[in-house]
Amino acid sequence: MGRDVNLWLDDSYERTAVAYQRMIPADRDSTIWCRTASEAIEVLRDYSERLKKVHLDHDLGGESEDVPMHSGNENSGMEVIRYLENIDPKLFDGCKFIIHSFNTYAARRMFERLDIIGYDVKYQPFGTGKL
Repeated sequence: MGRDVNLWLDDSYERTAVAYQRMIPADRDSTIWCRTASEAIEVLRDYSERLKKVHLDHDLGGESEDVPMHSGNENSGMEVIRYLENIDPKLFDGCKFIIHSFNTYAARRMFERLDIIGYDVKYQPFGTGKL
């Protein structure tokens, strides 16, 4: 079946570089970085049985960090949540979902929507805990 895989969804080079530095070497070597919602959905489809951690940001696309992205945008982390809402959560048994977005409102909605369906999820803004 192959080795475990982690997914890191974030459009920020700086945050991603810091995240990789904080990861243990085994996680660093097995993490797939996605910058768009469509890339993340592709990884979710291709690696569902091997994923152990999925880190999700909300505001993608390099837009202003001062203006939150609308959750209806197809390149937001919420697009990934919409995908996950329409498939069987059992595909991700043993996988932990971590919402790391600084967009508090959207991050809480992402958390709530995954939690209601039964995913193993937590909200942890970037930089506030262990990866």
